[in-house]
Amino acid sequence: MVARQRQVRGPALEPFEIALQQLDEARRSMQPAAGREFGGRVSDIVRRYIELQFRVTVTQRTTQEFLQDLLSSSSTPLAQQQPLLAEFLQQSDLIKFTGDSLTLPTLEALLQSARHLVQETAHAATQHASIPAT
Repeated sequence: MVARQRQVRGPALEPFEIALQQLDEARRSMQPAAGREFGGRVSDIVRRYIELQFRVTVTQRTTQEFLQDLLSSSSTPLAQQQPLLAEFLQQSDLIKFTGDSLTLPTLEALLQSARHLVQETAHAATQHASIPAT
C-alpha cells in the first residue's frame, strides 16, 4: 500500500492574481508572427477573469453585446471601469480580427492594457465589497 503524500497549499488565489499570472505566462508567446493567437489568449484571460471576479457572462458574447449590457447596469464596480474595459476589448478585437502587420509594441500595449484593466477592476471590486450596504 502506497501512502499518499499530502500537498500543503497556500491560500487560494484571487481571480485577479490568477489573471495576472496568466498574463505573465502569455508574455512568453508574444510574437508579431502569432499576433492573432496572442491577442485571443490575452482576451480570453481577461474575459475569464471578469466572469470570476464579477460573476457576469462574457465569454459567449461579442464585445458590443457585453458593453451594452454593462452600460445598462451602471451600479456594478465593473461598470465604473467601462471606458478602460471598452478600450481593452476594442484593442483586443482589432488584433484578433485584423492581425496584419502587428508589431511587438502593439502586442505589448495590449498586454499592458490587460494588466491595467485587471489591476484597476480588482481594486474597484475590493472597494465596492468593503462599502457597507445601506
